[in-house]
Parts: sequence; structure tokens; C-alpha cells
Amino acid sequence: MAGVEVAQRSRRATRQAAARGVGLPRAWARWSLPAGALVACLLVTLALYGRALGFSFFLDDAYDTTRTQERSYWQLLTQPLPNGYPYFRPIPFVLWKATFDLLGRYDTVLLHGVSLLGHALAGWCVVLLLRRAVGWRWALLPGAFFLAFPWSYQAVTIFGAMCHPLSLPQVLGALVCWLRGRERGSAGWLAAAGVLAVTALLTHESAVLLGPALLAIELWRWRSGRARRPSAWLLLPLLAEAGYLLVWFVVLPKPRGDHVVLRDVLWNSAFGLEGVAFPVTRQLSWLVPPAALEAHPLRWVVGTGLAGVLAGLLLHRTGRQGWLGLLALAWAAAAFAPAATRLTFPGYVVNSPRLLYAASPGIAAFWGLLPRAVWRAWGEGVAVTRWRQAAAVAAPLALAAAVLAQSVQFIAMRTDWFAAASTVAEGIIRLGAAHPGGQLLLVNVPAWFARDRYEWPIGRFGVQVEPEYVGLERVVLAGANVRATVESRSLAPPVHAWRLTFGPHGTPIDHQAIDQRLRAGVALGVTEFLPDGIVVREPGRLLPGGATTATPLATFADALELTEATAQRTGSRLVVQLRWQARQPLGRDAMIWLRVRDVAGRVVAERRDYALAGMSAPRLWRLGDAVEDWWLLPLPAETAGPLQVELQLVATADWRPLPGTPRPVVTIPAP
Repeated sequence: MAGVEVAQRSRRATRQAAARGVGLPRAWARWSLPAGALVACLLVTLALYGRALGFSFFLDDAYDTTRTQERSYWQLLTQPLPNGYPYFRPIPFVLWKATFDLLGRYDTVLLHGVSLLGHALAGWCVVLLLRRAVGWRWALLPGAFFLAFPWSYQAVTIFGAMCHPLSLPQVLGALVCWLRGRERGSAGWLAAAGVLAVTALLTHESAVLLGPALLAIELWRWRSGRARRPSAWLLLPLLAEAGYLLVWFVVLPKPRGDHVVLRDVLWNSAFGLEGVAFPVTRQLSWLVPPAALEAHPLRWVVGTGLAGVLAGLLLHRTGRQGWLGLLALAWAAAAFAPAATRLTFPGYVVNSPRLLYAASPGIAAFWGLLPRAVWRAWGEGVAVTRWRQAAAVAAPLALAAAVLAQSVQFIAMRTDWFAAASTVAEGIIRLGAAHPGGQLLLVNVPAWFARDRYEWPIGRFGVQVEPEYVGLERVVLAGANVRATVESRSLAPPVHAWRLTFGPHGTPIDHQAIDQRLRAGVALGVTEFLPDGIVVREPGRLLPGGATTATPLATFADALELTEATAQRTGSRLVVQLRWQARQPLGRDAMIWLRVRDVAGRVVAERRDYALAGMSAPRLWRLGDAVEDWWLLPLPAETAGPLQVELQLVATADWRPLPGTPRPVVTIPAP
């Protein structure tokens, strides 16, 4: 008993010394340091991910949230989602359903805010846990590494993945409460840890890591003389976890029917090692020739990853904190092990950096505590010179700052991509809301965005917009609470022509099939990739039998009449609205050619394409058809003054103008 009291007094003295080391009175430090750390974590999270509060639905968001409406609250608490959902995560499910029932919509600001708040709280818990071992001064850098861990961008920005940033702060918070409860002998703190353990299990299955962690803490306290025996409160999280695993493996359907083979485990493990050693493996993309990296990604990742981890462990040991490095790696390995052994690599893990979210506290601690190890090895001691002390501080902190800057840049780039993806999702929702109960044909919707070259050799680190297995009618339903029939197809998508590479959503279609759908009354929506941004819009309509006797502005090839033409500038874009009528079939393939001239007669913008943003070929128009054709032309930023739009039809065989009456070129004034 005396030994336990001595140990407790020693730990109190250590914490008080740490508080005094940052220049604060003891009583003030007790509250101000945790509160300051929380505020800092919130501010850093907002700086990194604050733009996500304005984002829309991504990945499985629209599919999973709308599925919660097919179940009662009791069913959500006792069953997985319908339609083959393989996981049991009732707390996020209930949160989604309650949001819709209370607000009448899925409030994306609120749902994204929950993910960001969870991420900030998890970072705070990382700081609170590590400050017990290393003090406040050295705990802040690992907290920053966690908040800016680049592979967390999926888990934090996609609110359908909020189970990750919801579960992790509960797991880490349970550890904080448990340690505090054992330190103070407080049943309240221990009960709080038990409650968090239960709710974490109902949020994400990775919380099974908590039971063994608490058991290890109790065994260590008992064997080291810090406690006479393990706490009886340990039964609550352990029994909860046993019951959860029983339900998981016996009652509920097991996750994923994919057959995992040894090759999957090998590649998954390399993927995990790449993430664990991210400050080292990230440099491969610019240190190693792309051809060599593409030919042998596994060899490069395993070689450099293991070398980086071993070097880090050596530094930890040199700095007399080898146990911290090993403990951090053990956490990361245990957190990623279920994904590495139970999920296929090509079908799942390769696209899922979010799977390392639960492992990221260990990864952040491993790298974030290295400056402390360097300081303890070369910067402490009476005989150490000031130059050596300065170098022991400046060199590792400079490297840490470089890693953080690289991570921030990575996250910022993905945030820009998510902004483009959000524009796509909101465009789909607006089109669906404009045609409730109707039929929509959406062409060239991107399923994902990515660079033409990845920053890491193994894995895909792009942005999922709307995967092909998610029908876009779900996006309309989730965003506008409107049901519509939505077909998604692709037609000559410019997958490499825009500033980002993208993959189209849906199978290919041709102009003939589009014409058939337009004649059946299906509304058309297109995705246009403009230099100044991405636009999802309705480009016009084909109206069979809609021709009138209006006097034409021009007639081309004695077949097509231009009856209306206006141009209006809106910001950096010019909107040109045309109305065509078919006097008779054109009989040849032709395109519309628009050229925009400024007051000096210079062409500042042009486009040569079929009508309806390239989707409706004039050769397919029939007698009596009317076509409302709306064009969108981006203008250079420096364009000023009045503009003129020149319009003509050109044959695709030789690009020569078709004959026109009264003239082959129609001039449309624009402000």
C-alpha cells in the first residue's frame, strides 16, 4: 500500500513539474492547459477541414443515409442496414435518421460538423494521453501529427464515414477517463470509461481495440506495484466487448463475402506499412523515377518503410523512450490488423486510406515524439553546449514542420477536389428537384477525381464523388427529398482534358440513344468541365413537334432554322440561348460553331460542338422538331466591353460552313 502511495505522489510531482515547466501556476495549469489544448485542436481542425462544412454528399453518403429511413429506431439499434449492409454501427445510423426526422432533411452542415468535431476531440484525447507520459510540451506535436495525418482525409471529410471520427474519440476518451479514475480512485471516471467503451462499440467495430488496451493497462499497473489488483470496473468494458463479438459473429451477418487470400494480406500489410511510415514513403514519389516505382511498388514501400520504422525505433531507444515507440507501433498494428486480414486489397483496401484512421494515434505518437527522443539523447545534460542544445531542438522540429507542411498541402489538395465533387453532387440534386417524379439522363458525371500521378506508390488517394454502384436517384432523394428516375451514362468524357483526371459514372451511350430518350420526354443533364470550374446543368430540350411559324433569323442548308438567339454575360461566363427548328432532316453531320469577339475583333472564346452541350446531333433532328439549345462559354478574366457572338453551322467532314440564308454567319450582340 505504501508503494502505491509513493508512486502516486511521484506522478503528481511529475505533472506539477511539467506544469511549472511551461510557466503556469499549478491550479491554473490544471484547467487552462486541457482547455487550451481543446481550443487548439478545434482551431487546427477547422483550418484543415473547415471547408467541408459546406460540402454535399460523397461516396456512400446518399445511399446509407436514405437506407436508415427503411428501418425503425429499434431496428437500427438491433440490425444492420437493409440491402446487404455488412456492418453493425447503430449510433451513426440513429444520428442520420434523427437528423432527417427532426429537420426534414439531411443537414450536411450538421453532419459534416459532427465528423469535424469528432476529429478534433480525438486529437485532444491524443494530447491528454501523451501528456501523462511526456508532459504538455512534448504532447502537442503528436497531437498536430494526428490532426494533420494525411490519410485521414476520407474519414473526416465524408460524413458517411463519420463512424471513424465518432468512435475514435470515444475509445481514446475511455482511456483518458480510465487512467484518471484509477489515479484518483474515482468510480465516476471509471464508470464513464465503461459507458464510452459500450457506445464506441456501437459506433464502429474498431473499438474492440479498447478492451485489450484496458486489460493491458491493468496488468501493467498490477505487475509494477501501482495497484494491488485489477479494478472490478474492468468487467464492464470486457463483458460489453464479449457480448458485442458474440452478436457480431453469431447473430449478425459477417462483413463482406469477399474471399481474402494471402496476396490480399500481403498487399494490405504493405499498404498499412506505407501509412505507418508516411513521412518516409511519401518521399518516394519524387526521389525514385516513376517507372521504377511503378514496376516494383511493393519492394520500394517495404524497403523504405521498414528502414524508416527501424530508424525511428533506434532514435526512440537512444532517447530513452523505446517503450513509447514500441507501444505506438503496437497500437497502429493492432488497429489495422482486422482490415489487413479480413478485407480484399483490390476491391476495398486500395481505395480506403480511412482504414488507418484508428491506427493514426499510434502513427502520430511514433513520429511526433521523435524530437523529444533527439533532445533527450543529445540536448540534455550539464556538459552539453548551447550549440548542441540548439541543434537538438531545431533539426528535429524543422523536419517535423516539413512533414506537417507536406501533410497540410496533401489535405488542402483533396479539399479542393472535394469542393469540385460537392459542386457535382449539388448540381445533381438541383436537377432532380427541378424534375420531381420525372426521368433524368445525366451524362459524364464523374465517379471520382484523382491526379495522373499518386503521392504514394500503393493505394489510390483520389476523391470518391459518387461511386458507380450508387444510383444517382439516391443523391436526389437524400439532397432534395424528391424521388426521380435517374440514368447515368457517359459520352466521350474528357477524362484527361480537365485539370483533374476523373472516371465517368455509368456505361457509355451514343447520340442515337440520347436522341431516343429526349424524344421520350427524358430531361437531360450534362457535366461540363470548364477552365473556371465544373458545372452540372440542363443544356436545353428537344421538343418533337414543337416547331412554330416564327420568322427565322437564318436558315441553314434549307433544313434548320434559327428562330431565336440571345447572349448574356454572367460573371466570367457567357450564356448563349438558341432555338432551332427543323424544316426537314439535315442529311449530313454538322456542328454548331460559336466564336466570341471583343470590341477589337479578337476571338476571346469559341466552341465547336453539337447542340445541347454536345449531346444532340443536328443530323438526328426530324421534321417539326424544335430544340432549345443553351450554351455556356467561359471568358478570359481580362475580357471587358461589349461582345459579339458569331454563329454558323459547319460540316464535320471538312469543317466548311453550311450555306445560310440570308448569310452563313449570324451575329449575336452581347453586353
